[in-house]
Amino acid sequence: MPSLEDEYENDYCRGVTVAVASQAGYYPRWHVRMLDQGGGVAAAKRLLAGPDWQYGLDRLRGLGLLRISVENGVLLSKYAPLFTADERAEARRRLELLSGGPWQPVDPRVTVS
Repeated sequence: MPSLEDEYENDYCRGVTVAVASQAGYYPRWHVRMLDQGGGVAAAKRLLAGPDWQYGLDRLRGLGLLRISVENGVLLSKYAPLFTADERAEARRRLELLSGGPWQPVDPRVTVS
């Protein structure tokens, strides 16, 4: 049985974020490189440690796809044990700034066909 960390990387990061973004015409090259180099959890932690969000998050906002962002995945209750309260707070802060209001995490596997 895969670990929660493996599920986050394979089901969410690769299975949702990369796949759906690619279908929308945006291939998140840097994100894929980070996944290949250290895995999904390490990539998310690295992205959240910076003072600002990255280009990819802006790009997903422009495509109307914030629901498939790394930040949204960090906020899903299933993956909460993988991240600190500070990391989850930073993910929420970024999504609320970009969306212009309160952010409720959405499991895109339910809402994305």
